Amino acid sequence: YHNVVFVGYDKYKNPRYANLRGTYGNFKGDACGSDKNYSFRLDSNNSDKILHLFESSIDLLSYITLLQMNNKNWRISNFLSLAGVYKPSPNTNNKIPKVLEKYLNEHKNIKGIILHLDNDKTGREASDCLQKVLKNKYYIYDNPAPFGKDYNDYLLLEIKKTKEKNKEKER
Repeated sequence: YHNVVFVGYDKYKNPRYANLRGTYGNFKGDACGSDKNYSFRLDSNNSDKILHLFESSIDLLSYITLLQMNNKNWRISNFLSLAGVYKPSPNTNNKIPKVLEKYLNEHKNIKGIILHLDNDKTGREASDCLQKVLKNKYYIYDNPAPFGKDYNDYLLLEIKKTKEKNKEKER
């Protein structure tokens, strides 16, 4: 079907979550039986105290690609996809997503969270909500993509700029 599959594992390395994203068009979805508590993530090998948080797996990987393009070591940090966000409800006490709650309970070393949520209305509202809910326990930084809807859009813009610069140099 021309999909990419992002797999999330439990602590025993058993696959528990699978997110599908089409390589053609805008298809996105979770595999039947997926448990979002185990969404896609990449953990540091050195118990870093920072967690980078994204709406989707593709944004997480796009951000890491940007770090690599700038010769930065991405392996020193922790990365977690929320597997989507929702618009916070104004009538209830807002809670953190279960996948994030589970991750933070299992990783007591985390002291700071960098939010890389989308630049759309839902992403900005979710970011504001998380900042309010988590600010008393963690250092929280809001770092959405500087351009575009999300880090995948931003990566594509950076790749396009790089190709244009290379074409100019060839002339």
